[in-house]
Amino acid sequence: AAPRGGDLWEETRPRIAEDMKKRGASVAEAEGPMGTELRCEVTVKRPDGTPAQQPSRIVGLNGPRWFLRATLLGQPVADEAAAKEWEGVLRGVVVRRGDEAMAVGDPLPITVPEKARRIT
Repeated sequence: AAPRGGDLWEETRPRIAEDMKKRGASVAEAEGPMGTELRCEVTVKRPDGTPAQQPSRIVGLNGPRWFLRATLLGQPVADEAAAKEWEGVLRGVVVRRGDEAMAVGDPLPITVPEKARRIT
């Protein structure tokens, strides 16, 4: 849930960046196709225990009294075609916020449409 007429992404983005920095990540703001996003890179351990760099893109989308945050990992970070596919998925998300009062930041329930459930 998000405030009426507010920009939760503008408020949330610095907190996410600070949290990522505390985890040892490099963080930069960049303009992407969906607005300002965070581009991060953090050192992770591979299954064999060796270190690797994990890049990510964190995107925030504001709507009327809702906010959607998505983190892209792997191919969509490095491959423009893969990124466009996932950006299309995000643009296709339908949010039915409802009219009930909710505290800012409370998660909205997620329901996957029946058609999407059959995709394997």
